[in-house]
Amino acid sequence: MSKRARQYIGILAAVVAYYVIHEGAHLVYALITGTFKRINLMTLGVQVDVFAERMSDTQLGVFCLAGAVATFAAAYVLVLLAGRIAKAKSKLLRAVVYYITVALLLLDPLYLSLLCGLFGGGDMNGIALLVPELAARLGFTCVFKACAAGVQPLVFRGRSRGDKMMEYPIERLVPYPIAALCVLLLFYGVYVAKLWALKRHGINGRQIGKRKERDIHTVELLMSVATVGIIPAQLLSIALGWSLLPDGARFTGLCLGLLGDLLFCAAALRMRDSWRAGIPKEDRTELVTDGIYAYSRNPAFLGFDLQYAGVLLMYCNPLTLAFSAFAVVTLHLQILQEERYLVSTLGAPYLDYKRRVFRYLGRRKRKNDKSQ
Repeated sequence: MSKRARQYIGILAAVVAYYVIHEGAHLVYALITGTFKRINLMTLGVQVDVFAERMSDTQLGVFCLAGAVATFAAAYVLVLLAGRIAKAKSKLLRAVVYYITVALLLLDPLYLSLLCGLFGGGDMNGIALLVPELAARLGFTCVFKACAAGVQPLVFRGRSRGDKMMEYPIERLVPYPIAALCVLLLFYGVYVAKLWALKRHGINGRQIGKRKERDIHTVELLMSVATVGIIPAQLLSIALGWSLLPDGARFTGLCLGLLGDLLFCAAALRMRDSWRAGIPKEDRTELVTDGIYAYSRNPAFLGFDLQYAGVLLMYCNPLTLAFSAFAVVTLHLQILQEERYLVSTLGAPYLDYKRRVFRYLGRRKRKNDKSQ
């Protein structure tokens, strides 16, 4: 079996193992407490649903915490058994166990420390019934950092020809063509799905080029050329395997690309029917200032930038560099156009929001708001 095939099987096994252990712990606790309702099939997996009204706050908190505890326990059992696993003759077994260990160590701490704030809370909503949410998230942040630091030197070694040692550092195990395609598929999948959802509500979400003012029309035309033109440039680089950076930089790019996908998805979900691509000609939308928009005035544009930067690091070459730079510049020009439009249409509420929240990421402290 080829190395690439072992990687794909290992990733698939890691996803399956994570859901079996994480949701399995939820299921066992729900059955013990007699609160099991049903198993929901979701786009990215399964979810155990319970009769929350029958549970005390403590029981609900323990139910939500059970999944993370189970994945941690299973991961550390595998870490303790790493020495024995290393002696296995099967390269497939070593690769599968490696991927499962990494997934169990990192997925829950990453979600409960950072991503839960972008996607409605999930298990953190219940854990917050046991301890303050800020304390819980800080705790999981420390766990994530510790686990991430421990993953890098984690290798499963085995004998091969000439009695040499086989190593599996994480950045070398990633199938970058598949990873980059997944980043692009997730990103543009969200974009198309959002336009489709708006269309079902009778809303034309794509307003690019509708305005006839020269400045606005020119910037949106350039933005369209840049954001559409970069897609074949990215795909061509992936198809040719044209990358000039080492694996460490490429793995960083994968992380940035996935973060861009998550930010863009969170922005699209929070905007609901107010989301538009381009400056609308006639219809007016309401100002959204909560959720992810409480920390960034332009999280969707930030998602674009991170996705471009991520794919650029995974497949860095003169072609993707030129198109990425062009796209980022035109998106920034579009942001400036939209800011002027929002000031003219929304007035004081937007100006107040603009003073409180930074253009890309961050908030000003309240005392600074008062002083301005």
